[in-house]
Amino acid sequence: MNKHNYPVFFICLILIFVGTISISQETNPKLRKATDLYFLPNPTEKEDLDAIRLFEEALNHTPDQEESKEFVIASEHLGNLLLSYGQVSKAVERYRQGITWARAYRQPDTLVYNHHLFLGEALFSISQLDSSLVHLQVAERLQNQLKGRGEPERLYNALGVYFFETGNYIRSISYFDKAQSYLTGDQPELEVYARYSFQSNKASALYHLGEYDSAQRIYTQLLDFNINQDQIRINLANTFLQEGESEQALAVLNQISPDYKAKSLSFFNLKAKSHLLSGNAVDAKESLDQAEKLILQDSSSERSFQKGVWMEVKGDYFRKIGKNALALVEYQKAIVELLPGFEDLKITSNPVEFSLGMSSLTLFEVLTKKAETAWEIHRSTGEESFFELGLGAWQSAFGLSQFISVNFDNDKARVFLSEKALIAFESGIEQLMAFSELKKKEELVWKAFQWVEQSKAGGLRIGAMQEKLKRKSQLPEELIQEERNLLFAIFRNSQKQFADPAPEVKAALAKEAVDLEVQLSRLREKFKDFPGFGKDLLEPFDLKVFQQSIPEKSFVLSFFMGDSTLFVFGIGREKFSWKNIPLTEVPFSELNRWIGGLVKEPSGSRYDLNQEIARFGASVLGPFEQEIVHAKELVLIPQGVLNSVPFELLPDAEGKFLYQRIPVIYQFSAQFIQHIQGHQDLNSGLGLAPFSDPENSSGFSPLPQSSLELDAISGEKFVGKEALKSVFLEKSENADFIHLATHAVASSVDPNQAFIAFYPEGEDFRLFAPELAFQSLEKAKLVFLSACETGAGQLSKSEGLISLARSLAFAGAEQMIITQWVSEDRVAAYISGRFYRHVADGMTFASALYQAKLDLLDDPEMAQYHHPFYWANFRLIGQPNDIAFPQGWMIWVGFLIILLPAGFWIGVKFWNQRAP
Repeated sequence: MNKHNYPVFFICLILIFVGTISISQETNPKLRKATDLYFLPNPTEKEDLDAIRLFEEALNHTPDQEESKEFVIASEHLGNLLLSYGQVSKAVERYRQGITWARAYRQPDTLVYNHHLFLGEALFSISQLDSSLVHLQVAERLQNQLKGRGEPERLYNALGVYFFETGNYIRSISYFDKAQSYLTGDQPELEVYARYSFQSNKASALYHLGEYDSAQRIYTQLLDFNINQDQIRINLANTFLQEGESEQALAVLNQISPDYKAKSLSFFNLKAKSHLLSGNAVDAKESLDQAEKLILQDSSSERSFQKGVWMEVKGDYFRKIGKNALALVEYQKAIVELLPGFEDLKITSNPVEFSLGMSSLTLFEVLTKKAETAWEIHRSTGEESFFELGLGAWQSAFGLSQFISVNFDNDKARVFLSEKALIAFESGIEQLMAFSELKKKEELVWKAFQWVEQSKAGGLRIGAMQEKLKRKSQLPEELIQEERNLLFAIFRNSQKQFADPAPEVKAALAKEAVDLEVQLSRLREKFKDFPGFGKDLLEPFDLKVFQQSIPEKSFVLSFFMGDSTLFVFGIGREKFSWKNIPLTEVPFSELNRWIGGLVKEPSGSRYDLNQEIARFGASVLGPFEQEIVHAKELVLIPQGVLNSVPFELLPDAEGKFLYQRIPVIYQFSAQFIQHIQGHQDLNSGLGLAPFSDPENSSGFSPLPQSSLELDAISGEKFVGKEALKSVFLEKSENADFIHLATHAVASSVDPNQAFIAFYPEGEDFRLFAPELAFQSLEKAKLVFLSACETGAGQLSKSEGLISLARSLAFAGAEQMIITQWVSEDRVAAYISGRFYRHVADGMTFASALYQAKLDLLDDPEMAQYHHPFYWANFRLIGQPNDIAFPQGWMIWVGFLIILLPAGFWIGVKFWNQRAP
């Protein structure tokens, strides 16, 4: 094996250090001989192995100061050779040895640039993700010091691959673009392969983001490279299928070479899918028959992803020609093929236990198709058994989506999964609600509501619960890291299987997948040994249990948009009702215009409500008017685009605005709601106002009123230069509540770029969303984030707004006040001051915020801020609470409780004295 199979930029970097061979090689003949062998232009395997032996013998001694530089360089050379021969663990040891020597002998950091880069790549290849990223980021920092030297294209591609594989597709694209920018064109014959790799990776990332047009443009351009054209055409056809463009997919597939076609099961599967999509069942059957011949030629008994896809497409074919019973049989076969450990071919059987793998998403699709088909048979035959079969298949599919989410290790991947799963939820819920009307069974509406809440913010709930359990159970960091590494290895294995490899490779991957699953199972058994980690993350949502958690004087409104209907569910302690509104009656365009107008600063204080918005308010609130009138707090659980609607500004059937009637709380899902009892004192707080000083060097505008916000709170307060990010990180974990009066920036493109700003001392003054998400804020009863757009962000139909509020929820904050759009400095100070005053008087958080807004509207000195733009942006995401009397009223109540028995005793004595 030849070490010079590395890309050209690797060789160039090695040549940078050729001139460093000096004194130690004069005195260390083994090191000199090993280096000579290393730089042979075309070494034999024997010469490579001799070099490895000599390097190892030389490096087993500790160098002195004069030798240290050469020993550091030699450790990298030895690591490179070991990697060439697949000895990754030994290579990792040698790279680390070089880094240790460089640190010990105070050599320049740039000397170990290669060590960090190659070590990061090596660790990535064995799925040690966090360690890999640490070294790649060190190399990235050193790259800036090398000023044109180094291997920037290789480094940035490695970082791009890291973020691609971990689900951060947006960030991966930035790195692939950056890697390509370093290709100078000086060596076009070699650079074409690097350019192909960068562009292909970028197209894959775009495909995963659903940006199919952009992926198609890149794949089309890559065909001109004349590299691996058949695989590029397979990928290109896939993008057309995702867009429903069957004819274009077929046109691309027909250009694939005969040799590739003859042995590619994925080709025939895609061709059959394309024919079905275009309505050509005859040609689809022909493609399926050709695929079957390949399957019969494969003597391997291992499960195959592409074979499972073939069974799925075969089921689609039978469904297309009206043979639903046969379709169910094929879907069941596909489930067995795609799910290791599940062997039951009876269509009445649905899996309840799952395993990880690339086939998981396809398995989810198959289960939903099985459910749809069973219900189609039920509608045509009236046989109740098929209704129950379909219901069970839906339950299995939704259980699988939860299982996958639990096992994903990053939020980006969970959001992507939730969006995929939502399509099935929309279909299943819409159909189940229709069946509930036909069958006159309210329990089916309960089931539909359970699915509704399961579909909302499921990724957030699971991610937040996992982080909370890990913090509470005090799991050792090495176990958490081991879990991340195993999950990554499993997903890497799945992707390799997805590529339809040769039978011998397929068998090896299947064996590796089983071994990894066993390792993961054993590791998670260890988790259960730690206190508090036994809680089941997959515990189903139960309506009756949920109802009992709602305070007696609270009412919940939950919204869900199905395929053609907006469902509004009203839930109280003893009440459950619902309203179905056709989507054709929801004024989406007017809602968007209305919200767009609200977020712009008005020229006056007058606020006029569009009649269509008024009718919409009456349609969603009117059916629950009596419950709202008699409630003390209203909890709203919006979904999709309704997350951006300021419901407090909607009128009811009587024309009265919601903000005039009742305090409002928002929540991500009913699964987040917990009953809080009694008054919550806010005592030991943490307040930061970094931009109160009119002069700062950050470019952010001053917030002179922000220091006044802190006047209303008790606890530690940091203003101006004292309000540092480091202070927040140090003190937030133990704060009773947190108030941040600062600037924040939202991002609707990449939510990870959203941040909260602290005083700009140095470059690291921004707290970005991912870093915020992994703080521990569970002790905080409330986080008041008084900054612009802290509740805004990228909209996910299933997960809601991917905002800083989501990061706070990950960090353990159960109650928070955030803003939906820009806030005005003086209004923020007014509302926060009144809020804390009302909380001190015994009000709940919802009532205190509600009253603070009314105070502003009743205050003639604040007349210029009466337009909803200034105050309707403040939103409480939190929990319903038993309404407590303000403290002054509590004193009077206590006084009356004492007086009444005394008065009764005096009265009895008086009347006894008057008795004859």
